[in-house]
Amino acid sequence: HAGQPAPKPNSTRRRGPVEVSSVGVDTLSQWLLRPNLHFYEVEKNVEALEEYQKVEKELAGAPVPGWHPVVANALRISEPGEYMFMNKGKLVAAVRVTPMPQVPQRVKTSMGTMVDYCRLVRPISSNAAMNKVNDKRGIMCALGWHPAYQKNKNIAAYGPNGLEMWGELIDFHDKELPTELYEVYLERFKSLCAGNLDALITAAREAGAPNLGLRNWSGSSDELHLAGANVLTLTYDGFCNTAHRDKDKSPQAFGMWWTGQVANDRQEYLHETTSHGKVRGGGFYFPEYEILVDFENTGDSLVEVFWQGCLDYHVTLGAEESNDATRWGTSIQLTKSVADRTAQLVKAPNGKKVFTVDKYSVTYGRPVKPH
Repeated sequence: HAGQPAPKPNSTRRRGPVEVSSVGVDTLSQWLLRPNLHFYEVEKNVEALEEYQKVEKELAGAPVPGWHPVVANALRISEPGEYMFMNKGKLVAAVRVTPMPQVPQRVKTSMGTMVDYCRLVRPISSNAAMNKVNDKRGIMCALGWHPAYQKNKNIAAYGPNGLEMWGELIDFHDKELPTELYEVYLERFKSLCAGNLDALITAAREAGAPNLGLRNWSGSSDELHLAGANVLTLTYDGFCNTAHRDKDKSPQAFGMWWTGQVANDRQEYLHETTSHGKVRGGGFYFPEYEILVDFENTGDSLVEVFWQGCLDYHVTLGAEESNDATRWGTSIQLTKSVADRTAQLVKAPNGKKVFTVDKYSVTYGRPVKPH
């Protein structure tokens, strides 16, 4: 599907994002040693959001495809480089496109680790934005912590895809692979927009929320430096959803996308990457800002995005995958559901909070009643 023509723009439409081109910005770019850095001034456009939501309604639950005319006037991001989107002096989104030969090996190894992990855990079936699409498309799974559903329990680790997977899941933790994954995400997030990562970490510490890479967590003050994003979400197999805002404790979200090879009649997901052009559509779209991360035209690349998950509408558009490829989408976030629960424990006097992952259960932690 490489080289699919974009929808024809409507020249009478409103003005979208405007790239800032000034001596000041150019100088700043050079000072940061990031010469391929682009700044855009953006503002929210209610009309654009309403137009997109109208199309969703007209399609009656079918996904809005990445080639639909409603995205014709979007600013398309696909060339290698870094793109910063500012709204009244505040960074609201950032995108980095890196050709795969330039991606560090440590990051590539982590990408393969995530592919392997998705085989071990149960798919998520409770995602609202995904479930609003008729004939739900794609697969979503997660690593880290979610609210526990059992009585008198607080938070739980994501469990295996069947009892036979317990040993492999524990081995995954024994090798400290979740910790390695989390560190890679922190490094990539920090290198794109460090200030926003700091804001997420601060919110996590205030809530006493364990980072997704931890196997054990007491919630004590001497461990708060390990607080962080509590979940890594992974999607593949033609995943798409509806325009939505997330229910997060902190607005900051950071994700990585790549297209991986598939074999054995789509039964085997490989570590090797391939061109995003193998998947038609499926872009990451901000309807209020009319910004489209145009994966399809980025070639064989790693695409990274920062966005404000609970403040700005965003959507993964419908896609058509070839038989030998799938696009992987991943993100780390601090969810409100987990942060609110751990905050209750942190405030409880004499509270001994112990969460761990072991081979017998995935639910840990009993709320401590104040004395």
